[in-house]
Amino acid sequence: MNKDYTEKIGNKYILLDLIGTGGMAEVYRCKLSGSKGFEKIIVLKKLLPQVAQDKEIVDNFIAEARLAALLQHENIVSIYDFGELDGSYFIAMEYLFGKDLHTIMQRAKDADAPMGSEQALLIAAKICEGMEYAHSLKDLQYRPLSLIHRDLSPHNVFITYDGKVKIIDFGIAKAELYDNRTRAGVVKGKLSYMSPEQLAGDSIDLRSDIFAIGILLYEMLSGKRMYSGDTATLIRKCMQVDYAELEQISPDLQKGIYDILHKALQKDRNKRYHSCADMRSDIDDCLFNMRQRVDGKILKHYVRRVLNEEYEVEKEKLSRGEEQNNQDCELTEIAPMKTEHFARTDTVFMDKTVYEKYSEEDEKNLSLETKSAKKTGMLRYWKRLLLMLIVAGTVFSVFQLADLKIQKKLEPVSGVAVSFEKRVKPVITPPVKLPSAQKNIPVEQKPVVLPVERKKNAFAEEIEGLLKKAQEAFDANRLIRPGYNSSYRYLQKVLELDPGNRAAREGIHRIGSKYAQSAERVLKEGNYAEAGEFIAMGLIVTPQDSWLLSLQDNVELVKQKKIRELFLNAQQALDRNDLTTPANDCAYKYYQDILEIEKENSHALNGLRGIANRYAELAEEAYINFNLTNAKSFVRKGLAIDPHHRKLLELKRDLDQSKPAIFLKSLEKSIEPLKNLF
Repeated sequence: MNKDYTEKIGNKYILLDLIGTGGMAEVYRCKLSGSKGFEKIIVLKKLLPQVAQDKEIVDNFIAEARLAALLQHENIVSIYDFGELDGSYFIAMEYLFGKDLHTIMQRAKDADAPMGSEQALLIAAKICEGMEYAHSLKDLQYRPLSLIHRDLSPHNVFITYDGKVKIIDFGIAKAELYDNRTRAGVVKGKLSYMSPEQLAGDSIDLRSDIFAIGILLYEMLSGKRMYSGDTATLIRKCMQVDYAELEQISPDLQKGIYDILHKALQKDRNKRYHSCADMRSDIDDCLFNMRQRVDGKILKHYVRRVLNEEYEVEKEKLSRGEEQNNQDCELTEIAPMKTEHFARTDTVFMDKTVYEKYSEEDEKNLSLETKSAKKTGMLRYWKRLLLMLIVAGTVFSVFQLADLKIQKKLEPVSGVAVSFEKRVKPVITPPVKLPSAQKNIPVEQKPVVLPVERKKNAFAEEIEGLLKKAQEAFDANRLIRPGYNSSYRYLQKVLELDPGNRAAREGIHRIGSKYAQSAERVLKEGNYAEAGEFIAMGLIVTPQDSWLLSLQDNVELVKQKKIRELFLNAQQALDRNDLTTPANDCAYKYYQDILEIEKENSHALNGLRGIANRYAELAEEAYINFNLTNAKSFVRKGLAIDPHHRKLLELKRDLDQSKPAIFLKSLEKSIEPLKNLF
């Protein structure tokens, strides 16, 4: 072990060795030590000294710790502790014995041992499970965090040698409720794993993470990067979602796998999965169809097979490093650190792969010590309880007598009671003398407003004022816009001051319901785009609202039904040869209606090109027959649909010539088919 890295943080963390260093932090393998010989290997992520003075970096680091501490799931790395020492912050987290997905995929490629669909689907399912938990997470006041990871890449998915899947590094994750770290125009994340909307700097939601999971699944199944090229090429491909479909690379997989990828990797996020749970469900169906049972064991065997040499070396190093540290480390105690706990630190488990079990004799001795300690502790407990009861009785008597003295209601008493009153008399506060103008007012009737009550009244007035502004903005239909003067903003402020305020929560629910009502109304009118906007704004306010989520699914169903109806009408118009007329019942009109609903519908775009091709055929036929008027009309109508149509542009140039030239050209076109007969 390299002793350069051996030092002690506070009085419980011993740094063993440096695992890695990044631009802002360094990561150490570390030993957590406690009483009775308790020890556990963990990882400590520590800010570099040169960046510890940068306020923004420190704020991001603290926000990462706060956010990650709320995450407690088997597929997300656990955070144990957060602290500060001499101005340098650190995060103590779960130690994972394994490799990140990027390393595993690289080693598999080098060893020519591609990952099977079973392993890839299992990893994707576990990522979906962890992110579904994160997306649904609420803070300690039960407010939804709307958490988005934003950086789901192979480097941030960890596979242990035991086949466990862990999501790591929520360093740039965003929680909508309280996260204001992302400045406008700043795009964070790894380029090759971003959704189009994230790369464009638009607002993002959980569907951006779903897109990234789709990329991970694609790359595990194909063994190739989904996007490749220089930076400019990558940006273009990411924005256009331009990649080789998996069917072309691995054509022998289940059809359900291709369907999952097509849905997860949709450019339009409204067409993607609405939650990781939905994607996980489809993955489970594919896993169920596998011939063999797929569980963590199959992943464990694959990882150890691909990384067999590294596994053995690291296991030996881990054990040897532990022994060496126990023998060699003479450490100087550092002053206790300033520590702020954001996560559980009392449920830490011993790693069986690293530590040996206690011997039976040790356990027996420990048991005897424990019994003795319990016996001594019980005696101390009863002594303290008896003393507390005596003191409490004395104090109660003092205050009772003092209260009687102040109210001048003491009856003549004798004996011990009188003697005791005399003993305590010097400590009794004399009655307060009232001003002469108020002598006739009984003391108990005089209104007294304590500072605490004044503070409570001011707090209540502030809450009431914010709720009033929220109602006024709601009545004026300023629901979430503008951001500084909307009903939603005022209600958020109320919940920041009073997280359990029922009126504010009901107000937020009313905003979501109003957006749902508006979406339902315009949906009946056939305005699908506006309905989608209302639903999107409603989900910002109430992301788990069942009415809005149901409407979101319903919009898609109604939209597709309408598109199918318009395609049928367009085909009927083509059969009648009604290409662009009459205006309200022609193929052109129906294709345009489809594009208004779905701007990039490929079938509608092909339909418009088909109309332009039909006009080109009609124009050429009229040109051959020297019917120049009709030929020019057909060319004009065709170019109105497709201004760059090659055939139509060529005919236009021919028709713009002199009549003799047109005649010769027409004659040439008429005899051209006859050339093929000779």
